[in-house]
Amino acid sequence: MSKKNFQPIDLIYRAATDSKVHLDLVECLQENINENEKEATELLVNHLKQSSKISQQLFEAQQQQLMYNSLADQLPFSIILLDQSADVVMANQAGLGLLGKDGIEQLPNQLNIGSEKQRINIKKRLLELNNPKCQAESEALLLEDSTGRSTLALLSPIAEVRGKYSGHIPSNAIAALFVSQQADTSIQHKKLQALYKLTPTEAMIAGKLSEGASTEIIAELRGSTVATIRQNIKSILQKTNTSKQQELVALLLRSPLALNSAVQFDKSIQFNDYTLELNDKRIFSYRVYGDPKKTVIVLSHASLSCRFEAPLDVDSLIKNGFCLIVPERAGYGYSSTPVYKNLLDYSADIEQLLNHLEIQSAYFAASLAGGPYALGIAYALPERVKELLLLESFAPDTDMGKIEGAPFFYKYFPGFCQKLPKVALYSMRLTMFEFKRKPKESYKHLLGMFNQTDSRTLSNPLIQSQATDQAIESTRQGVEALMQDIVLTSTDWGFDISDITAKSHIFHGNGDPVATEFSRILATRLKNVESHYKKESGFADMLYM
Repeated sequence: MSKKNFQPIDLIYRAATDSKVHLDLVECLQENINENEKEATELLVNHLKQSSKISQQLFEAQQQQLMYNSLADQLPFSIILLDQSADVVMANQAGLGLLGKDGIEQLPNQLNIGSEKQRINIKKRLLELNNPKCQAESEALLLEDSTGRSTLALLSPIAEVRGKYSGHIPSNAIAALFVSQQADTSIQHKKLQALYKLTPTEAMIAGKLSEGASTEIIAELRGSTVATIRQNIKSILQKTNTSKQQELVALLLRSPLALNSAVQFDKSIQFNDYTLELNDKRIFSYRVYGDPKKTVIVLSHASLSCRFEAPLDVDSLIKNGFCLIVPERAGYGYSSTPVYKNLLDYSADIEQLLNHLEIQSAYFAASLAGGPYALGIAYALPERVKELLLLESFAPDTDMGKIEGAPFFYKYFPGFCQKLPKVALYSMRLTMFEFKRKPKESYKHLLGMFNQTDSRTLSNPLIQSQATDQAIESTRQGVEALMQDIVLTSTDWGFDISDITAKSHIFHGNGDPVATEFSRILATRLKNVESHYKKESGFADMLYM
């Protein structure tokens, strides 16, 4: 059905549950709403707030459902409820099968899985859980069968099970044993190192924790002190982004699934994420591929992106002696708000980052809306910029909507954000939740914002996966930074690019008439510039491929 058959309010509420109409909504609002109609605008803002609230509730409900379904869908498990004597008092169908029972009428029954030593340890742990003064936490275990094969399990206090397990819970049950049904799920230390960036010692300690070993036992095995082991555990918690051992063991329970798909980290791509506390106490986050003591390239990411942005073959850069650093601008990913008031604010953050890493100068690369920020750095910090590499970078003083053949994004979004900032903000917020709720479907429609060349490249499954992750992570704190990017890069930049002295390389293709116009303006105004024309290419080819 055509968008012309709907009024703006109809589209607003349809957009809460249907990503297909978002582009129609933006076009409709842009064409039909006058910024001078204050009362009408406020009415639309209220409807957009309500619609985005609906979309957010749907997103949160879906996330909760995914969390509850993840064990069933990704890690098939048996549920066995135990009393203080380690007798099985209730089990689900999978648990009954694991115990060799035909039905619950054959319960209670002594727990008969794992080795004898492990069953004794579980019984001791159950006595602790039955103590009201005990600070009970979940504990990951590796249960061995008679053949020596390990099965991963999680022993949880019954208080943590209530509300998550819908089956009957007998009054004498004090704990639940969740047992993986996957074959051979033993935790491999080398893969733990690769997945969570742990040291060999930390990986070994994490593995022992998953087996239910105490800090005292691990200290004895390591010939170390308990204090040292606790310090290592603190480091493991930080690297795995968990706050306590309960969360860590639950994460380790799921780890074998992730480890199976993490082979790429073992082969090539090595990176670390960091945060820097700036002079004004804001947090500035960034990702580093390779060694910062080598030749550094700082990448200024595009708008709907973050520290994840990088070429697919970033490992080849590292092997050739380069280091790629991808900082996140204010409001993106983990970098603190407030968002920047002008393009040059980013330069001040980059200067502090370079000083912190003791980097005197670096190459700077940027794509699309990241270009103006990189040019701002070259303007404000000329001595820190060796050369600029601009991949279809935006250019100043350009009315994108008036360029013939302009794709949807350039044709509508800049003017939309300038003309109706409140309406634009809430419509983008509405889209954010819908994108997170239906990433594959929404991504398909997002491609309609780009030209055919870039859409074709962005449809590549490898690139689509990375770009989707970038988009979701970029809006971790909301869409304010994204909208501000659009406004700052499409209005007066606040500096003259003709004053930039660094050598600039402009890369552009023929897939997008707006990019062609951008490149023409940049080539005309920059003093020290070299253009590189890539036939049948767009920014996506040049950035990712």
